[in-house]
This record gives sequence, C-alpha cells and structure tokens, in this order.
Amino acid sequence: MRSIISSRGQIIDNRKVIMRIGYYSLSLEKARELANEFYCFVNHLLPGCVLDWRLMDHVFKDLNDALRDKSMKNGSFSLFMRGNVICKEIYNKTTFRRFEREAAYPRITQSLQKTDESVDYSTYRRERSSTTWNVEREKEATLELFDLEGKRCLAESFAPDVLAEGVNIPMNLGKPLFYGSFFLQIPVYCLDSETNQIADKILQFCIELEETFKSINAYVELNPRKECYSKYFGFFAKDGFAAELPYRGIARSLYFPEFGWGNVISSLTRKLETRLFADIDATRVSVNETRSGGLCVRCCNPIMEMTIADLKSIKSVMYDYILPRYSNLTGIRDFRTEWEMIPLFNGELTVYHVGFVFQHFGTMDYDIFCNLIMHGTGGG
Repeated sequence: MRSIISSRGQIIDNRKVIMRIGYYSLSLEKARELANEFYCFVNHLLPGCVLDWRLMDHVFKDLNDALRDKSMKNGSFSLFMRGNVICKEIYNKTTFRRFEREAAYPRITQSLQKTDESVDYSTYRRERSSTTWNVEREKEATLELFDLEGKRCLAESFAPDVLAEGVNIPMNLGKPLFYGSFFLQIPVYCLDSETNQIADKILQFCIELEETFKSINAYVELNPRKECYSKYFGFFAKDGFAAELPYRGIARSLYFPEFGWGNVISSLTRKLETRLFADIDATRVSVNETRSGGLCVRCCNPIMEMTIADLKSIKSVMYDYILPRYSNLTGIRDFRTEWEMIPLFNGELTVYHVGFVFQHFGTMDYDIFCNLIMHGTGGG
C-alpha cells in the first residue's frame, strides 16, 4: 500500500473501495459483538496503516471494555476512525495526530476548491452547455452520459488514506433491539495492485457476518465517495408509506440504500421479495445462497474491471431490495461530475422543462416491512 501524502498536488485516481454494513433487530450484546468484529477485521486488513480509533470521541485501549464504559445509557454508541498508510511522515499515532493538526489549515483552504469534479469533466460540460434545451434530446443525452464506460474520477485528494465509522441506535419498538451501520472507505490509489484482492476479502467478511448475525445487509462498491446513488435518487420515495415512515433509519438497514460490485442480502430481508431470479445474466452476475439462507449477489468481474453494464445487471437482480426513493433536481445539468458508476434505466428518469426527476420504484410492502421490524429477529 502507499499513502496519498506522496501524491499531494497531483491528479490521481480518486475512486474508493467502499463497504457499508447495515443491521437491524440485534440485541445490545450482539451489536457490541458486531462492532468488535468490524474493528478487528479492519485492523487485520490494514496492518501497514496507523489507525486512530475513537468511541464516542474518546480514544480507547480495549473496545469491548470501552463499549460498556463509553456507550450512552440507552445503549447507543458511535465509532470513528481516521487512518494513514505508514510512510516517512506518519509512522505512529503521535505523528499521525501531529500531521492532522498541522495539515488542518491547508485542508480547510483546499476544501474551498472544487473537489467534487473529475478534471476531465469540463470537456463534457462545454459540449452540453452549447446545446439548446430540448426535453427529448436532454433525456437521451443524460442516459448516454450515465452509460458512458471506462471513466475514472481524476482529481487531487485531500482526504485521509482510510476512513471508518459506525453507529448503533435503539429501535424503540418496545424491545431492547438495535439497528445501525458500519462503513469503511479505502482509496484505490492506496490499495494500488491489491485493490481486487482487498475487495474480495471485504466481501467475504460481509458474507461471514451475515451467516453469523443473520440480520445483516452489506455491499462493496467502487465510487469516488459514499452514497453516490442517493445523490441522484434521493433518500425516500415521494409517495407511499416510505415518505412518512417513522422508521426511516431502520428502513436504510432492512433495505439497501446503495448497492455495488458485491452485495450480501440477509435471510430476513429475503422475505421482502420472494420472486425467483429467472432472468439473471450469468456472464455478468453471480448469485449464491449463504449458509444462513441469505444471498450474495456479485459481479463476475473483479471490482476494477466492473462496467456500468455489469452494474445494470446487478441492479436488475437487486431492484426490489433497494430502498425506493425519489429526487427532483431543478436547475442542474451537470451529472456524473466525478464519473460515478450509477446504473440508470430509461423508466427511472423523467425530464421536464424545469429539471430532472430520478425515481427508483421498488415494491416496498408496508405490512411485510412492519412485520419484520416488529417480529423478525437477527442474531439475538
């Protein structure tokens, strides 16, 4: 691995391997056990890095002890980590924290620059801005843009080499059960030739967690930043119960807020959709059952060779497990500014004279959802 520090001032491949684990209906003890599994896995995955972990904004020596001492009375807790590949400037936590303090002012000034755009996007912008607005032509051009293959986000990076975070929240349903998520982000630049191998290890870890805890949904994706799909499709549907849902956070763990190269669907979430996947493109997507009755839906290609066409096939399989949502974007014509890999189907995009509507329809069933969160149990 190599540190982004060595690339400061240079244009690099700014994509990241991103993992998100969502869980629900876990007891406090199981939620703490899951947090410790995540913590140990990340430490083992990145032995050549300095990892500065915090629980509830406090440093700790033993996470198990800290989870009992630092968690809030209702059992909620937050876990956070910033890390760096060991290099000349950073070789222990003291040098890492010093570097973080000394780099604070430059990082603030740098963040004022436009960092959410690939350096080669301006060419496309000029071409698009030169055309006269036309609804039909605009929709066709937007669909073509989202289908454009072979693009990488080329930009200067100001982020630390590694980021991780987690949160545990009471479900407040009359039972002492919890939901939450864990997140890990590692730049492709740091992983270099190990990217495919590390992605495989992360996905295998997600499968093992689902087989142990059961109410685990997870995905591994390749994008410039987390929640790229929600950037366009929003967070909840415009109509239906999802718009008024009092359990929005739980929904983001029971369903998939995002998806990617590799996806692990819990055995409980499988109850949301019982159809058989008869139309799977086996040349692009592999679907296998886990030992607990969950599903692993992954791209047949290594993560660095994945295409938009691959993701479209994955999305077709995953469609009804993905959280339905709606987004109305007005006054915007610049999409995919970081060349995000966002599979977009024709029927999901509507173009008006005032803007664009992105909608992931799905088939979220209120009765099934409520039954699962009220009565479904995970690892106990």
